[in-house]
Amino acid sequence: MPPPPMPKTFKAAAVTEAAIVLEALPGQTGPLLQVRLSNGTLVNVVLAAGTVAPGLFGGPITIPYAFDADQLNPAVGPADGGIHFNQAVQLNATILSLAWLAGDNADWSSVTNTMADSTSTIKGKLRVVKVSNPSIWILYNVLSISVQAGWTNVGVSAVGGSGSMADGDSVVVLFGMNGDKGA
Repeated sequence: MPPPPMPKTFKAAAVTEAAIVLEALPGQTGPLLQVRLSNGTLVNVVLAAGTVAPGLFGGPITIPYAFDADQLNPAVGPADGGIHFNQAVQLNATILSLAWLAGDNADWSSVTNTMADSTSTIKGKLRVVKVSNPSIWILYNVLSISVQAGWTNVGVSAVGGSGSMADGDSVVVLFGMNGDKGA
């Protein structure tokens, strides 16, 4: 088997909007990409803590979590590394609670809370994918962001999905953000 490709560095003079789509190699571990935000913060973009399942796609913002099916109350924050929904039927969820400290032990609060800045009615899209079986996923419109102490509640409405996650499943949350609405 040939060695994996070497990392590449890309530089742009001025970028106002960008999207990066990555596909992991089967068995790949660790960060796939490091991104330096405009404020100088270096962020590791990973698909999951540990081994990546074949065929799972990442994106500009891909955060690993452990799914908690037992907690349905958005007033109770998820444990570090955790995510929970406010409904047992995941397509009916209207609030997703995301811990600031994700499964990769990185604090993602500055990234997830940025969606609150959008003046658009739909602030973006959020997709939750089961790591061990990427055919199980749910896509939501992001309607609101409510910053709590140690977690963020994301107001959502389901667009569609396939299957459902079980308690303790490793999942990734993929964000796509909208810009501000026009005048």
